[in-house]
Amino acid sequence: FMQLIRSAHHEITEMRAVKAQSYRVPLLAGFHAHLATHAQVYRVVDGSATVGYALLLEDHHGDHSHVTLLEAYLDPLYGDRYEDLFDVIKDQLAPRAYLVRSDECLLVTALLSRGMQLEMSRALMVARTVRPAEEMSGLALAPLDHPHLKAARDVFIHALGETDAPSLEELQAAVPRDTWWVLTVAGEVVG
Repeated sequence: FMQLIRSAHHEITEMRAVKAQSYRVPLLAGFHAHLATHAQVYRVVDGSATVGYALLLEDHHGDHSHVTLLEAYLDPLYGDRYEDLFDVIKDQLAPRAYLVRSDECLLVTALLSRGMQLEMSRALMVARTVRPAEEMSGLALAPLDHPHLKAARDVFIHALGETDAPSLEELQAAVPRDTWWVLTVAGEVVG
């Protein structure tokens, strides 16, 4: 029997660190990190054990609130219980939206199976050689073009590995459709 216990941020610090390591690209967008500091923390408890957490942003509007689920995590031993968790969250807090990353397969699958409204975000893949933000003057975002194909593929290989990275031919086919974009610093592709 799962239940949500209102908690403090420091009570889930270790679980959030474990969750962050589970992302294929362990980055959190700045807006997400900011919203998370304002979110209400709920520990997920099964019996007497804390088995996960949920971060929910409550946006108060007069006599009602809009609730958005920002993050949810269950211990890997409970990985098949996300549907149960979302049922509890829906019954108790009635979120209007669920913010998920595209690389959170268990969460996305569980939410889709329950017919929940998803707000999908995708992690930006950035090479490890990216300079710190204060040194990144000349930062630009542009549609992928032919001169950047090899550099863009190198970033995909770095982030996804050789077998999962798109081929040069796949990237080249995407050029006319503007489906891939490159992040550059002073003309050098970094993401």
